[in-house]
Amino acid sequence: MKQSVQAALVQFSPWPMREMDRNVDYIKSQIDNLAQTGNELIVFPEMSVTNFFEHDANGREAYWNHGAIAIEGPQLNSIIMKAREHQCYVVVGFAERSPVIGMMHNSAALIGPDGLIGVARKIHFPGLEKLYYTSGTSIDVFETPIGRIGICICYDCMFPEVTRALAVKGAEIIVSVSSIWEGGAKGGIGLPEYKKAFWDQLPLVRAMENQAFVIACNGGGSHMIGRDIGTWSRLGMSKIVAPNGEMLAKADHADEAVLTAVLKERELIQSRSQYTFLADRKPYLFQDLNTIS
Repeated sequence: MKQSVQAALVQFSPWPMREMDRNVDYIKSQIDNLAQTGNELIVFPEMSVTNFFEHDANGREAYWNHGAIAIEGPQLNSIIMKAREHQCYVVVGFAERSPVIGMMHNSAALIGPDGLIGVARKIHFPGLEKLYYTSGTSIDVFETPIGRIGICICYDCMFPEVTRALAVKGAEIIVSVSSIWEGGAKGGIGLPEYKKAFWDQLPLVRAMENQAFVIACNGGGSHMIGRDIGTWSRLGMSKIVAPNGEMLAKADHADEAVLTAVLKERELIQSRSQYTFLADRKPYLFQDLNTIS
């Protein structure tokens, strides 16, 4: 990776799908602000462009018509133009229309000065998401001038195999975009009394075990997930973690927040030199994991 990379994340509450233009405008304004102060990599939460579905009788049809967007559509193209203007790299989450009508992915795009670099598609889905999204089929690392970047989307980060695959494929920076809910009556899976502690530790563990920088950008605020279900609240608590587990920046709340940190190559080298986790792996001992279901 580059000797040093100035990175930022923006924790915010996306507007509903029918107001996604407001999300695009907000994302572009934040790119303006953060790129002008030297940030080269700017990360936004899961579904930051489109927001989630609203689970009602015709929720899937409404989401396809008013929420999901095409990769080549005007929303991402507008963000691509802004990244090109500032010569920076941007990660945004969105509901992606596939070429098959009605089939959607929960996706995150990595955008650079030359356009779209790649798209990651969420693989694992909790709860209601299973009714709306189709799983991705690959775990990819993207080569960029600032470093090798892997993307993990929300629930996927709770499966250690996903981030380990990114690390083994060479990821130096793991971008985790999420919309972790508070649990219980506040929405999503998990018990609220444990959920906060779980999410607070997860980015740190993933950084240390994979010896990579982790930029964990969670959503903030709340979302009306459906008339019969109610409003779900996000945990926020975004953070940027070094490969040795050092907390470089964190938000202790779910309000709007901007975090910045400098990712230094020497910290990556030091961490992987002191504990050689990746070199000392014994993958032949774990082959049974591919056959156990």
